[in-house]
Amino acid sequence: MGKQIIVEIYRSFILFSLFLICAFFLETTAMAQGKDDLLRLRLIQAPTTLIPHISTGYKDRIASRIVYEPLASHDAAGELVPILAAEIPSLENGCLSPDGKSVIWKLKPGVQWADGHPLTADDVCFTFHFITDPSVNAYSARYYKAIESVEAVDDLTVRIIFKKPNPQWDQTFAGDTGVIIPRHIFKDYTGKAAYSAPQRLAAVGTGPYRLKVFKNEEMLLIGDDLVNIVRIVYEANPLFREKGKPFFREVEIRSDNNALAAVRSVIQEGKTDFTWTNQYSLDMKSNDIIQLITPNAKGCFLSMPDPNVERLMFNFSDPENALTATTRSQNITPHPFFNDKRVRQAFAHAVDREAIAALYGNGASVTTNILVIPKKYDSPNTRYLYPFNIKRAKELLDSAGWKESKEDQIREKEGGRLSVVYQTSVNPLRQKIQKIVKKHLEAIGVEVNLKFIDPSVFFNNDPSNLNSLYYFNADIQEYSFGNSLPDPNAYLGFWICREDLSKPRLISSWNRWEWCNASYDALGRQLATELDREKRRDIYIRMNDMLIEKAVVVPLVNTQKIYAISHSLKGVELTPWDRETWKIKDWQRESFNAEDK
Repeated sequence: MGKQIIVEIYRSFILFSLFLICAFFLETTAMAQGKDDLLRLRLIQAPTTLIPHISTGYKDRIASRIVYEPLASHDAAGELVPILAAEIPSLENGCLSPDGKSVIWKLKPGVQWADGHPLTADDVCFTFHFITDPSVNAYSARYYKAIESVEAVDDLTVRIIFKKPNPQWDQTFAGDTGVIIPRHIFKDYTGKAAYSAPQRLAAVGTGPYRLKVFKNEEMLLIGDDLVNIVRIVYEANPLFREKGKPFFREVEIRSDNNALAAVRSVIQEGKTDFTWTNQYSLDMKSNDIIQLITPNAKGCFLSMPDPNVERLMFNFSDPENALTATTRSQNITPHPFFNDKRVRQAFAHAVDREAIAALYGNGASVTTNILVIPKKYDSPNTRYLYPFNIKRAKELLDSAGWKESKEDQIREKEGGRLSVVYQTSVNPLRQKIQKIVKKHLEAIGVEVNLKFIDPSVFFNNDPSNLNSLYYFNADIQEYSFGNSLPDPNAYLGFWICREDLSKPRLISSWNRWEWCNASYDALGRQLATELDREKRRDIYIRMNDMLIEKAVVVPLVNTQKIYAISHSLKGVELTPWDRETWKIKDWQRESFNAEDK
């Protein structure tokens, strides 16, 4: 009996020892994974959803990209690097068909969703069907139009079949337009139900961090619109596939709608590690900014080339048409004067790009092209079209039959006035641009009514939002965008007229300015099957040149992305072709002494 008691005591001792060893191992692993405490990010616009594919706002995609991942992404050099994929498909490894009609993606084994479910090929197939469901109105859907089918060969292998030879096979499931979502969570929230899904504020992904808190802290009334102030907290994902990563135990995103305060929080106060400022919300030449850069500064500014071009977009339909919850003005009721190329060209000559570029300091350059990077696509043919020339602008309006009124010098023609509503988002820089444009348009006899809308409303694609850029309830609107991937096919596809103009245009239509041109569309069709890269380059330049020569769009400046970053933060790698948080798994902190700068 005594011997049995001794055996039981010994066994208990062994089990307790094993428990202590395991506990020590788990604690050591947790410390290694999240050895730094808190990574603090600050956005000047509040994220409103973490569901990928249903929001066009960068602020939403920066937040969701911390959780969700694509199969691959393009680095700053435009090279495709694997993320959830085990390797990049190629002719050499047999995963890319020689005729360009199919591609095979192999997934990394052992990847899990943050809730413990395995990532499988079924998740990739489901993501495709989610994105391409018209009722979802996914912003990323245009990248998947070339796909005939997506099928699971086995649990870790996906085969994509294209309708035709597809030179842009690497645009699907790549970057933030290609993040994979879990089938087991979203299967009951497809179509319109996606917009009311609880996952809007409760994301589950494969990324280095998992969501902990999404809290709406405050609602501000700005003008007629309610604007959210939010706090989002993520914690290190214990199931993340890379051992020892991520380096922070938690990540916090805060929004406060004050760009200067966000920058000051990084550079002067050291209370924030990283903020995406953008020049539209911050005057980089102001004394407030200059005074932040001192020997004792806790952070600095970081810039990156940007494909985005600030531009003026003309509405080719009459915005006076009645709007509904699903349709907008359409080309069957054309704009009273913007369908005349001479009028558009006059407006282009009346824009003082040099004065606008000067507002940015060194953060922007004048451009007359809409395609600027990669640099091989920046057309030399249209680089000097439409110089600032008030005299030439007046001559063009004269030739189009618009004569100045003797009463107020506003031009008139056949009882109509040359009057425009010019809208953009609320921020200091854009309002300064509006004033410059307005001044010179008035000098050529145009009546200009300015309209500015809070960014969280202007860039929101909610179908009930009549003040979004998607409804285009104005004559001119200004904002910035560009190609989100190195191959600009989808970007230039915004101007392709794919729909029947005799029918009301849906709010989901990408060609929201209602311009249609058969020659341009023909070039787009050539791209659908052209595999030769040099020939594709020539077509892209011709499409850019057509849009510029016909003054379909008036480019203003090519901007750079501007960030404020803590001196203590390292491992930050940025790319124009994905969101800033695409490699947040590698971000870590190191000790910093101002004297070491």
